[in-house]
Amino acid sequence: MRKLLASLTVLAVLSVCALSYGAINTGHYVLVYKGTLTASRTIFDINDTNNLIAGTIKGFWAVDINEPNHEVIDSNAVLYIQKDKIYNVIPDGIAIDPHDPCFVELLTFVALDIDDGDLSIETVGKGKSIKIYDTNRLDPDTLVKKFAPMNMKGGGSSLAFSFVFADEAFTGTFAVAMTLDPALTKKANSDGNTVDGVTNSFISKLNKKGDFTSFNQSPEPED
Repeated sequence: MRKLLASLTVLAVLSVCALSYGAINTGHYVLVYKGTLTASRTIFDINDTNNLIAGTIKGFWAVDINEPNHEVIDSNAVLYIQKDKIYNVIPDGIAIDPHDPCFVELLTFVALDIDDGDLSIETVGKGKSIKIYDTNRLDPDTLVKKFAPMNMKGGGSSLAFSFVFADEAFTGTFAVAMTLDPALTKKANSDGNTVDGVTNSFISKLNKKGDFTSFNQSPEPED
């Protein structure tokens, strides 16, 4: 009897995962994650190899996912430092494989540029049903849900990578933590935004807390 109940439970979970909650943005939807890259004396400035450095950089990842086969069709990352009021937009580079929204997923983010160095991130999380879209707040029938990891954890490494200042480059390893931002995700899908639209909206939100400078126009860091 226990085996039968266990089998029925598995079938019920699979049937829930197979449910379609309706098309979003004509067959695709956006997930928005915010998180941190944290080095605990595990990274160093390539121009100063005498010292290991500890520090944290905040991040924002917007991922546009195709509905039929769950492929990532567009993505942006924004790395920023609140204190220095500077950010770096890194386009594309995100992949999710295996992409099994009901269960465990591996999200990878790779930035490769001859001038800016290499950056690689891998995080893992388990999917759960979340509200990502609401066409009409007064009508609960318009509520749209998807399966996606709420929290993802992992690590990353850099090789002579310039995170936010063009004249600084770092090599080493760091821990990564990413959390789905429900408010930004719902707003992105309700507005029908593209990844670029979501990114621009996020940068505008940063600028409300003070004028930020982009990586391509970054001044020399203060000593």
